[in-house]
Amino acid sequence: AVAVLEDLEHAKARGATILAEVTGVSKTVDGGTKPTELEAENIGHSLASAWVTRRLEEGEPVDALPDVLVGHLTGTGYGDRVEPEGYRIAFGAKGILLIPIVANKEGLAHTLGASGALSAVNAIQMIQKGIILPFAGQENRDPAVSDLKLLTHPEEKDVKRAVVFSGGCGGFMSTAVLAAYKE
Repeated sequence: AVAVLEDLEHAKARGATILAEVTGVSKTVDGGTKPTELEAENIGHSLASAWVTRRLEEGEPVDALPDVLVGHLTGTGYGDRVEPEGYRIAFGAKGILLIPIVANKEGLAHTLGASGALSAVNAIQMIQKGIILPFAGQENRDPAVSDLKLLTHPEEKDVKRAVVFSGGCGGFMSTAVLAAYKE
């Protein structure tokens, strides 16, 4: 499979089938206190920056929520506690409880920098097919995140907007908002 990210006008000019569009992005580097540990506040900032900025540009309520959050959740004790805290910062303590959350990194193992791209492809498939698919390992989560809507079974849903978060060593983080394409 190949994913092509290109300018909308270029894609239209060559007659490409447009599967989704990127409607918001954020990239940050927080450095972290340790090279392999991200910090909740910075995760929240990355997510909120991509999501809220786009909501304002589209004239939508800032408190509107995405249809799905494709997280980075690696299956590590530290990361799986800190990342959801960032989600709560970005979407609010009540808002995050309403958003289905999935992650693919834990199920795919280490992809050497490709997890964000694979998560984006996953999100595009959810937008196209109208179904949110969970990944391996979602069943046995830390009790600290048991209140979140971590999917363990497929959920049919008309996915219009997905937020994809990815983080890496050294505090590198990126967030993309992907949306169903409308002519």
